[in-house]
Amino acid sequence: MGLRRGEKKKVIVVRDGGFEWDIRKLVRDGCIYRDTLTGKTYPLNGRMIKFKGEYMPILDEETGVTLEPKIDKSVLNLKTNPDLLGRVIDPVILQNAFRIKPELRTIIIALIFGLIIGIILGAPL
Repeated sequence: MGLRRGEKKKVIVVRDGGFEWDIRKLVRDGCIYRDTLTGKTYPLNGRMIKFKGEYMPILDEETGVTLEPKIDKSVLNLKTNPDLLGRVIDPVILQNAFRIKPELRTIIIALIFGLIIGIILGAPL
């Protein structure tokens, strides 16, 4: 019998406070993942997530711990990036909206409806 090396498993490694992440293959020895390039070890004590059809743990590179995803109310409080709002309303969509020509019947109904509202609201003055 010789020395048996651990199996290589895919893991998600998170850096920079969660803004950068990548998938790496680390050696798993029991309940420990070992990165042979950097020499870091990560304990496996959290739940795995399913990503691209495979179950993988999420590991924090800076602290060396296993992260466990948790759904919280704060997920509902995400704010929209105002720079992206301008991209949502495409100029072509706006042009197409203003090209629509209403029918004559619709214009006459809107005119009559506007006159009735004007008489009702303007009569008390």
